[in-house]
Amino acid sequence: LLIGDTLNKRLVQIDDLTGSNFTTLALTARPYSPLRDAQGRIYFSTDDSMVHQIDDISGANPLNLGSAGNRVNEFSFPTGPAQDAQGRLYFVDGGNSRIVRIDDLTGTNWTSFGTNGNGVNQFDEPSGVALDATGRIYIADQFNSRLVRFDDMTGANWTTLGTIGSGVNQFRFLADVALDAGGRIYVTDRLNHRIARFDDMTGANWTTFGSMGTGANQFQRPIGLDIGTSGQIFVADSDNSRIVRFDDMTGTNWTAFGTRGNGVNQLDHPYDVDAP
Repeated sequence: LLIGDTLNKRLVQIDDLTGSNFTTLALTARPYSPLRDAQGRIYFSTDDSMVHQIDDISGANPLNLGSAGNRVNEFSFPTGPAQDAQGRLYFVDGGNSRIVRIDDLTGTNWTSFGTNGNGVNQFDEPSGVALDATGRIYIADQFNSRLVRFDDMTGANWTTLGTIGSGVNQFRFLADVALDAGGRIYVTDRLNHRIARFDDMTGANWTTFGSMGTGANQFQRPIGLDIGTSGQIFVADSDNSRIVRFDDMTGTNWTAFGTRGNGVNQLDHPYDVDAP
C-alpha cells in the first residue's frame, strides 16, 4: 500500500495493514493522493502546486511538473491522479475548479476542463477523480456536494448525483470516489463521516457505512478511498490518523493501521491510500 502521510510530509509504503516493511520517503511539501501504475512507478501531488513521478519509494528518477497559477502547467491544490488505458494522467486542480489531463509528466497534450460554479461543466473545488472501465470520468465535486460523471474532457453526457445533506443521495463535502470491478461507485462523504456505495448515477441501491467516532466502524472526516483487487475497501480516516480496511459495507473484518505521530507505524492526517 501507498499512503500520502500529509502532515508528516512523507510517502509511506507498507506491505499490509500490519505495517510490514514500513518504508518512508521524506518530502519538502505535503503529499496528497499517491498512485502506483502497472510498471510500479509512483505518481502523487503536493501542496506546493506540483505533481510528481518517481520510479519507486526510494524516490529514484524524479520528474516534476507545475507551479502556482491557473495557466498551462500550473496548478492550485492538485490531487489525484487517475490513469486511463492509454496511460494518460488525470488530476483534479481543486483551487482552479478544473480537471487536467496530460500524457506524461512533461505536460504533453495538456487539456483542462471546467470552471468555477455549480452548473453544467462547473466545479467548486473538486477533490477526487476516478475512471470506469469505459473511460468515463467521475469527479468528487467537493463544495457542490455532488458526484459528477462525463464521457470525456469535453464534458459530453454530463451527469450529476447529490445535494447537500445527510440523507439518501446527499453528501456533505464529497471528498473522493472509486469504483469496484463490478462498476459500483464508492465515495467518501467527509462531513457525514461515512462511506456511501451505489450502483450507478441514479443512486440505485444506495448504502452507507460509518458514523463519527474513533472506534471500529467509525470515521472522522475521511478523505481518500480505494478498492483493492479483491474488493476490500480502504479508507484514509484522516482525522483519526489511520488507514482502515474492511471487506464490505457491513464493516466485516474491520482492520485499522496507524496512530498519530511521525514514527514507525504512525501517520498524521493521511490524505489518501493506494491499494494493490
